[in-house]
Amino acid sequence: MPREPAEDWIEKIRKELNEYEIGGYDLDQVFEPLFEACSKVAKTYSEFKQCVEEGISTLKSVVRKTRF
Repeated sequence: MPREPAEDWIEKIRKELNEYEIGGYDLDQVFEPLFEACSKVAKTYSEFKQCVEEGISTLKSVVRKTRF
């Protein structure tokens, strides 16, 4: 079975995120660099999903440990 192109994965996620925004920014635009980076390293949707989840998890960890 041929692999679904990463562009298809990203497009499906964008459609779901289309309804969400933060401070006037659409979330699909906010996460675009992460999607692009993960699409370059992932060979399967499972790897793509793991990459996105790790990116978000890393951001959450950094925000939690950063003190002002």
